Amino acid sequence: MNIDTLKKAILLCKEAGVTPHIWGHRGLGKSQVTAQTCAENNLGFIDMRLSQCEASDLRGLPCADRDNNQTVFLPPNDLPVGGMTFDEFTEELQILPTLEQCLDEKDLAGALDANPALATNPTEACKLLAGLGFNREADAIARKRAENTRKLDHGILFLDEINRAQDDVLQAVFQLVLDRRIGSYVLPTGWHIVCAGNFMEGYMTNGFTDPAFLDRFAHLTLDGGELTLEEWVNFISNHHGDMAAPVIEFATQNVKHLDGDIKGEIGFSIQPSRRSWEAVIRVEKACDDSGFSADAKLAVIAGLVGHEAAVAYSHYSCPVRPRDLISRGVAAYESKLKELRRAQMTGLCWGLVSYLKGKTDEKSLTVARDFVKFLVVHGSDKDIAVAFANMMIDVKDQKLRSALVSNPAVARLVGRYKTGNKKTFITMLQDDPELQDLLSKTAWGSEPEESK
Repeated sequence: MNIDTLKKAILLCKEAGVTPHIWGHRGLGKSQVTAQTCAENNLGFIDMRLSQCEASDLRGLPCADRDNNQTVFLPPNDLPVGGMTFDEFTEELQILPTLEQCLDEKDLAGALDANPALATNPTEACKLLAGLGFNREADAIARKRAENTRKLDHGILFLDEINRAQDDVLQAVFQLVLDRRIGSYVLPTGWHIVCAGNFMEGYMTNGFTDPAFLDRFAHLTLDGGELTLEEWVNFISNHHGDMAAPVIEFATQNVKHLDGDIKGEIGFSIQPSRRSWEAVIRVEKACDDSGFSADAKLAVIAGLVGHEAAVAYSHYSCPVRPRDLISRGVAAYESKLKELRRAQMTGLCWGLVSYLKGKTDEKSLTVARDFVKFLVVHGSDKDIAVAFANMMIDVKDQKLRSALVSNPAVARLVGRYKTGNKKTFITMLQDDPELQDLLSKTAWGSEPEESK
């Protein structure tokens, strides 16, 4: 993906509570892109290079708590603690007064006109001051900014070079990514973890390819080559002006001159899992709530379940959806239901169960009854009717559920002594003896004739 899509994907992951892992060639700008995303969205940014860390840099060092006669771990001061809004953060940095002290009114006004963000952006203010020779003032702002960043109530903790970290560090990261805590330290609610690493290019120091660990991430790939060439040219031109022209002219003639000729691979295939599909649901909800772009949505889902499954999922279309049947009833969609393939009907069946199971209102029970009736009378795959009825019965014992579907006498007995006056799927079947008989025959393998 390109840089713009990656920035959107990072924000989508934050909104959905999904931890992204950014892959790419060394020097491609993974950390810079994440830092820019934070700067553009008023988020704190803390960059930790895990290849240079020990487990204690995350876990903290032990200290004796003599009052309670126990050992405690003191969290490192690199990790965020939260509690400060972005407005409080910028006010405490006092950027504008520092600029006023260094520049006369004319130069200050000109600088602010050219870049209004200087008044609130400590990074740009430091660059301006350093460029004008006010290094001491620039250093003071940078130190104050670093001290206060961890106090921000929203931000990104960027764990870089995670696939180059030692195994004990990796185990510490596992807990931090999974539980948002490690030891006594708890990651503030508004902070989110983003991980990154270079492609597997023959250098490994740990067991990063553990499937249980990899399944915790949405794997996002920042592409090199032509896809990000224009973005790199714009970036390098804005930062170095005319001095960048000779390099740009040469490097853009052949992308091998720009990125080298090393084949980049993440070293494993992304496979779907039940955990990752649950994360897809959170991504869908985040997109509905915040309107993220389709390309960012596809990129994150592909990073969770693999590109092939993500594309198939994005293209999946069923003429009838559970919400259609619930809103308008089964009768309104009978002609379309008859045209569904087995896979579509199976998916619709499971989806409808997720909407209806446990519901006791008249509308929900009517939809369930009418759907079962359609399946046993008109459906080409009768086993789906039996499966749907089984799933709709809110009983844990599988044998009892099967008996309730196949044996009307058992259904009457359970309905009388277990449900009382409460309306359920079981009592709904009892209220329609003809349907209960058809369902029982279907469960035993008898084929009911299709109604005229």
